[in-house]
Amino acid sequence: MKLIKVEKIKRPDSRLLGIATIELDNGYVMHDIKIVKSDKGLTINPPIISKDVEEMSEQEKYFTSVLNNENSKQKMKKMIINDFKEL
Repeated sequence: MKLIKVEKIKRPDSRLLGIATIELDNGYVMHDIKIVKSDKGLTINPPIISKDVEEMSEQEKYFTSVLNNENSKQKMKKMIINDFKEL
């Protein structure tokens, strides 16, 4: 897994703090991974269909990519959050 890009998003009063792009070991590139502020600190969310996420209800959200392996999820989260904190 390789981090390609992390960038901050400056939106006052938004939980969305940044966007990341990674390349998985098999060459699959995942764009638009959201870096968000939650009650438990920073976390990441997979890409969501292209619609204004702020206006979507929980029933309308549809993740376009999901990692089912918990170890991969944690590795991705740690890599993205650590790089984001250095910006």
